[in-house]
Amino acid sequence: MSLQNLEISLKQELAEVLKQEESLWFQRSRTEWILDGDRNTKHYHRVTKSRERRKKCFMIKLGNGQWCLDPSLIREEVVTYFKEVFRSTAVSNWTVRGCFATLTSVDETTLLMTIQDEEPSSVNRLIQN
Repeated sequence: MSLQNLEISLKQELAEVLKQEESLWFQRSRTEWILDGDRNTKHYHRVTKSRERRKKCFMIKLGNGQWCLDPSLIREEVVTYFKEVFRSTAVSNWTVRGCFATLTSVDETTLLMTIQDEEPSSVNRLIQN
């Protein structure tokens, strides 16, 4: 067996072992969750705090290329970025023409008709049956 074949074989084996390990951890977390549920347990708090830390943005790269750790500056940069994105002229040029079927005059007439008094009760009967 050549070294290249051995390397390929070992990489495939490693990928399989990593997949099995991931599956094991997934199953273990689900087992703990089923046993503990949403009770006020140490496990529940640990999981939610861990998730909160993972999803929080602690630093951001500013427009000038420097990294910023200050939460107020991060917030300001995010607001400025999205204001600029939605201020751009590209957004105002969006069009949805051709995406939807056009209504015929019969469809328009049907949609504009007033609802008769007896219709709601007949609809209710249909729903109840």
